[in-house]
Amino acid sequence: MVSVLSSFAFGCSDTAADTESVEEEVGDALAANETFTPAAKRLWDAYVAEATKGVRLQPGCAPLRIPAIDPSTRKALRRPKGVVVLFHGYTACPQQFMNFERTVNGRTETVGLAAQLSRAGYEVLLPLLPGHGRVAQPNPAWKGGSEALPDPAVDKWPVIDDASGVPAPLTTGDQLEGSPYTKLVRQMNAVVAEVPDSANRVVGGISVGGALATHATVLATKKPYTRALVAAPFYQANQGQLNVVRAAGEALSQAADATTRAAVLDSIASLSVDPGVFAKLAQTKIWERLGDVPLGWGAECELVERQTTGRAGICQFRVRHLAGALLYGKLVQDSVAGLARLPTKVQMTGVVDDPVVSNAEVFAVAKRIEGVTGASRTSLCVYENASHSMFSWRDSSVNKEKSWIPSLEASAVAFLTSSSEPARFFTRKGPVVDKAGAVEGCKQ
Repeated sequence: MVSVLSSFAFGCSDTAADTESVEEEVGDALAANETFTPAAKRLWDAYVAEATKGVRLQPGCAPLRIPAIDPSTRKALRRPKGVVVLFHGYTACPQQFMNFERTVNGRTETVGLAAQLSRAGYEVLLPLLPGHGRVAQPNPAWKGGSEALPDPAVDKWPVIDDASGVPAPLTTGDQLEGSPYTKLVRQMNAVVAEVPDSANRVVGGISVGGALATHATVLATKKPYTRALVAAPFYQANQGQLNVVRAAGEALSQAADATTRAAVLDSIASLSVDPGVFAKLAQTKIWERLGDVPLGWGAECELVERQTTGRAGICQFRVRHLAGALLYGKLVQDSVAGLARLPTKVQMTGVVDDPVVSNAEVFAVAKRIEGVTGASRTSLCVYENASHSMFSWRDSSVNKEKSWIPSLEASAVAFLTSSSEPARFFTRKGPVVDKAGAVEGCKQ
């Protein structure tokens, strides 16, 4: 663990001696940290042991605790300014917030939100979403070839992702309280609750992780977070994703027996194009009929992100996994009234015409949160020419330079680490046009 932490937090070390020295400093700081108390450490260690027991995880997918760093001395701080929890996105890994080296004008620099928060004096916790990050297995049916891979014909992929542990909707009981996503939120809230009141407690997340960050904020009633960053939250899927479900269901029906084919086609016909279609998918028996229909992020994820940029996470999943995330997001969306009694300042951000999540629902939730917290504690703006996986340098080949990320990271660090009374929200640049309507743009 120490070597992983040192190479991540100190990616700019010049010599082997520097690295060895840093490893000693990080190890000492993790042991003697006065902000991350022994009780917090016990709870975090117990979570890591549970999350990693009996599974093989990809590099970049293990839960990670990053020490707070003094950037001038490169030494780990014994008394960090605070603790931040960052929840990664659906089918991704903690890698979304981890370091990435890039060269600009001949100069190599290490970037990444976790690294920058660490250097700002914050202990960073990167949990792994339930069932995510497992090692993919070679697919014996894969015959090779350079042609575009058919989607969603999972049997044609070069590897098979083990997505069996990714949560599906519950069939009985409290759908929100019983969700494995809720369990993770409560585990992280319990860890952060052990942080002294003198330290800053902050939380953030992207996509499904944005829904988790929202939920964590709502549930943290005894030890509230001071700041919450909610990025491209997966409250409801973009309407265009319906075509993926339809195509997958139709492909399945072609190979199914007559009884199954009739049930599948009947389920697809029930997915009318309306704003509640994905809530319907998650909340009715449709997801059970289509539960094993294969879905995925396509050749972009398999052949470009995974093989070229080293993306960690899974590219394949099934309707039941998507339905589990959608139902969780919808239920979290319905719970935001609980923010009214909390002091947390909430920054919401997203991307124009997000291809994955419904911006209409994001905008509606933002207005609802502002309605219960007041405009002085809530802000929303969206980025143009950005990908859904906003903080990740490895996901998506859209805008390969990832030109929006440096300003996004800088704004996120400024917002999350500010302890001043006025809300220090992202800088806005004026109105931009999204398919869901006009909204304020984030300055890049």
